[in-house]
Amino acid sequence: MAGLRDVVFDAHHALELARFWDAVLDSHTLLPFDDDDLAWLAERGYDVDNPPSVALDPIAGSGGLRIWFNNVPDPTPGKNRLHIDINLRDDGELQRVLDIGATVVSRPEEHGERWWILADPEGNQFCAFPPG
Repeated sequence: MAGLRDVVFDAHHALELARFWDAVLDSHTLLPFDDDDLAWLAERGYDVDNPPSVALDPIAGSGGLRIWFNNVPDPTPGKNRLHIDINLRDDGELQRVLDIGATVVSRPEEHGERWWILADPEGNQFCAFPPG
């Protein structure tokens, strides 16, 4: 049987989107580029300020998957068919996520549970659940 390896976001600007998610998620950290990586990118004509692919690694012990952000020229055709959910640590965390670039899409309620549907800076929707 196959095992889940990574989660991948298509992006217009992979590095900017990875930085947004790095700020949102406590469980992951942005993989830095070292000098060899930057040289490899430059040799191939890539803009080192907008590399073709960037990753967030799960912090040791978090048990998470690596999250990749890949530059693609195609726009997202409407609502994304796959999304992630996050748990907010406290009541102030929603505002922090909004302050770094998320926008509120809606605030649904089902079966007595309320949460927010948000969009990241490139319009990818995700759900944010309040503590408790």
